[in-house]
Amino acid sequence: MTLSLLTRESEVLSLGSEWKELLDNSGQNSVFMTWEWISAWLSCFGDTCSLRIVTARTNKEGLLLGIAPFAIYIHRVSRLIKLKELSFASCELAPDHMDFLIRTGHEVQVAAAFFDWIIDSGKNWDVLLLDGLSATSSLLPLIEKGPKMRWHHTHESPCAFLNLPGNFSTWMSGLAKKRRYKIRRGWKLLESAYPGQVRIRCVKSSSELAPAFTTLVQLHKMVRDLHHSGNAFQSERFISFHRQVCGLFLNKGWLRLYLLSAGKTDIAAVYCFHYRGTVSFYSTGYHSDFSRFSPGMLLLVHAIRESIEARATTFDFLRGDEPYKYFYTSLCNKDLHIRLPTTMTGRLAVYFYHLGRERIRPFVRSILPGVH
Repeated sequence: MTLSLLTRESEVLSLGSEWKELLDNSGQNSVFMTWEWISAWLSCFGDTCSLRIVTARTNKEGLLLGIAPFAIYIHRVSRLIKLKELSFASCELAPDHMDFLIRTGHEVQVAAAFFDWIIDSGKNWDVLLLDGLSATSSLLPLIEKGPKMRWHHTHESPCAFLNLPGNFSTWMSGLAKKRRYKIRRGWKLLESAYPGQVRIRCVKSSSELAPAFTTLVQLHKMVRDLHHSGNAFQSERFISFHRQVCGLFLNKGWLRLYLLSAGKTDIAAVYCFHYRGTVSFYSTGYHSDFSRFSPGMLLLVHAIRESIEARATTFDFLRGDEPYKYFYTSLCNKDLHIRLPTTMTGRLAVYFYHLGRERIRPFVRSILPGVH
């Protein structure tokens, strides 16, 4: 096979049809590896990094066998020091279950070729950051057997999920009695307070999308500000990206954007993607004035019901150990976050990252439990 390095946006954009064909003939089923996600990222974030997309092709026919979707990000530590990280493309959006994209039947040789490229090119960056790497990645055995790199750091990220049964009542009966009661009580209280005025809708057309997306952003920001936590729509660039993704996913039939209203007010939103039998729960938000009804919980339960009715097999809560996710499930997968330094600057950066994450943060949490 032949490896090629693509560093210009136009080169990557020309891969569109081949990318889609390769994905259809691979074992990869992460929505974050689709051409729609990657092309939207290129449009909104392509100027914030240096592209390093590696392709593998057969020598004779030029058949695309694999894609390693990388980019180099530069972080300024000070005016004099800058850190170069080789990361998965779109890493600023925290995608989960990332991996190489490889044609079925060629996993071993293509993964080995990509790993050799990483090792041979290591002098061009300081740290290899594999953020959200799938625990089943063909890259893991190669890392374990490859050159030993000092000061490497690995930690796991829990990804709660549901194995969806054939019908909603079966899922409900599997919940603890107190949880079933809380769900039914929430609906009863809301419908009593707003008789005949409670409505759930899912975006089905482009005309509905713009106002629904604006509501999602507003409700998400409201609840995140309330809990002083991170915001998935932290800047106009992120908002522009998700607006574009919503349009692309709506056209493909993958978007699941739900809104719950009481009277004339939208009180909760849930933002999901349904791709190849898996519904990925990306974000949510609710109106703080209606928190006594637990509207976010009620709408998420509805999203699970509709996922079951659509014959999805998995409901994936994605990364994060937020306690509310375990109201719905006790099952959990894990993605990996691996930092491998390739230069002295990288070793120092990974060492201090390790120190902060494994030593300083646990100590601060022990004396200030409210700090995350």
